[in-house]
Amino acid sequence: MGMGVVGLRTDVLGMRHWPGSGEQSAQTQLLPDTVPLVTRVAQPTISKTGPGSTTSAPVGQPTSPTAQSTPLGPGGTTAAGAPVVGVGNDEAVTVPGQGNSVATPGATTARDTDGDGLADAVERRLGTDPDRRDTDGDGLPDGWEVSFGLNPRLDLDAVRDPDGDGVDNRYEFLVRSNPREADTNRDGVIDGRDDPDGDGLPSAVEQSLGLDPAVSVTPASRREPVGGSRETASSPEPAPDVVVEAQKTGTTLAAPTTHTDASLDSDADGVPNGVEVALGLDPAAATTNAVPDGSADTDADGLANALEVSLGLDPALADTDADGTSDDKEDSDGDGLGNALELKLLLDPAKADTDGDGTSDGAIDSDADGMANAAELAAGRDPATPDAPPNPVVEPPAITTPDPTPPVDTTPPVDAAPTPPPTDPTPPVDTTPPVDTTPTPPPVDTTPPVDTTPPVDTTPPTGATGPTGPTGPVDIPTP
Repeated sequence: MGMGVVGLRTDVLGMRHWPGSGEQSAQTQLLPDTVPLVTRVAQPTISKTGPGSTTSAPVGQPTSPTAQSTPLGPGGTTAAGAPVVGVGNDEAVTVPGQGNSVATPGATTARDTDGDGLADAVERRLGTDPDRRDTDGDGLPDGWEVSFGLNPRLDLDAVRDPDGDGVDNRYEFLVRSNPREADTNRDGVIDGRDDPDGDGLPSAVEQSLGLDPAVSVTPASRREPVGGSRETASSPEPAPDVVVEAQKTGTTLAAPTTHTDASLDSDADGVPNGVEVALGLDPAAATTNAVPDGSADTDADGLANALEVSLGLDPALADTDADGTSDDKEDSDGDGLGNALELKLLLDPAKADTDGDGTSDGAIDSDADGMANAAELAAGRDPATPDAPPNPVVEPPAITTPDPTPPVDTTPPVDAAPTPPPTDPTPPVDTTPPVDTTPTPPPVDTTPPVDTTPPVDTTPPTGATGPTGPTGPVDIPTP
């Protein structure tokens, strides 16, 4: 027998070893080895005969209490639409996804009511449900599980990765790869790093994001939430003002032209999944190595990764368009100011009019020095630092046209007489001492003057009376 019951020798009822554990020794044998599951032949016969229709007897329920049947396609065909054929002893099954059925030469068509790749008679022997293509409800058709040695009655094997390629069995089924071979197509790249749907995300990454690695656009209803709602995962795009400016200048933006799983932002950090993969970041977590992915500056150009996405720039390149001007000096929104300068001025480099007041960011005066931002930039000044007013411009004197009329000679006539010396109105100062014209007074006679008056006899006459003088009576002569 080409393949035994490897996947069926687990302790189904009392799991002793969880998925991924090292030892998988058998504790309870579910089926006897005498029941052949898959017969491989050297020269198979390809059959495309449609399945028949039959009613099968009831069989046991899935061993896991959480298992539910998962519809994977119309009844009567495999997951890829392939019919099922069997051999005389119901020993052959199809391998879903190959589009053909494999049987030994001379095989007769077997009935596969649920189209899971196992003939009804085989399902009855295995204990699976011929009417349910996924008996254990793990998302894997019963026939696919059996063909690769898995247990169609154990839902826990869906999350195992027996070949260690980073893709578990459920996702290997979605991309139709071999869960027992790490490099199914043998291209030198393990299955987990392959991108079978061509959306820019490897299969292992899509698995971590809850996306379908088999389709480039996973419907919202089939996304598994990663840190948020699966229906509201956004696709970050360049801002409207940036798009308008790019159309004016003919600039090609670094933005996806189609919406795929790579353009989604599963971790809501402002950076699309595909960009995070290109930058070596984790698209399933908003931080990588404790650094927020959106605010990190991978290319060291002064602009955060999420901001570069909104500016239509490439966060992996400091000069996205290779024009010699770094991304921080580009004017992405067309307001006359470079991206990094707008950040310095607390403006939004993705909006030409940050506050929506009708005046573009280049026309406002951020430093209140009387000159608009764009004008200061053009004058070689810093719009973030107030400057002194510029010196007034002095107009040069007007150039007059010469008058053809000869000029009038205003020179006074020359006087032939000698010019008298100028008269000094100030009289000259006479330095000669003045002559004293005052008459000299006569010398003073210091000799006392002689009294020429005859002395008066003051002696009173005898017997005479009269007035009394100072020394006695005065003799008054009789006339």
